[in-house]
Amino acid sequence: MYGMRTLAFGCLCTGMVAAGATLSACRGGGEPDPREFAVLDTDGDQSVTREEFALWGRDHGLLETFVSPGEKTVGETALARGLFELWNVEGTGINENEWTEGARLWLPAADLGYFTNWDVNRNGVLDENEMVAGFSHSGGLRAFDEDGNGQIAPNELLAQFHRVFDENGDERVDSGEWASGLERWNWPI
Repeated sequence: MYGMRTLAFGCLCTGMVAAGATLSACRGGGEPDPREFAVLDTDGDQSVTREEFALWGRDHGLLETFVSPGEKTVGETALARGLFELWNVEGTGINENEWTEGARLWLPAADLGYFTNWDVNRNGVLDENEMVAGFSHSGGLRAFDEDGNGQIAPNELLAQFHRVFDENGDERVDSGEWASGLERWNWPI
């Protein structure tokens, strides 16, 4: 019974998200909000592939948070600063719970050590400088480097973002996963 209610609720939410995107686009208020699921779902199949996600990310400036102008790859410092913004959910620095959740989802294959090793001043939260230093010392960049060439290409970054939003691991992000990811992370769009 629980599964049927969850399925029905998911279908209802999917329909509401699609209808909301259509209504906002039809209101004449300019372009639809880039956070709306329908903007990502370019083929209208109620799911977003890595390719659709990559197109959306490029079109809506997501990469600009992580790639400096004129650069072709994502630098370690820019990546650490971007993750700091995403993981700093409460806006007061990254506490241990935010760090643990961020590390679990964003860097599951990386050996990051312990939060206390990153919290150099021992105040219970990471500031941006501590995040950059900890990320560099832990080799966190390797977690994004799919081809192992020591550099993060924009497509590798976007693939990692897609993986984080794809909570059930089926290689597709549905509207519920999209909403959950937006709620969980400080999305830069």
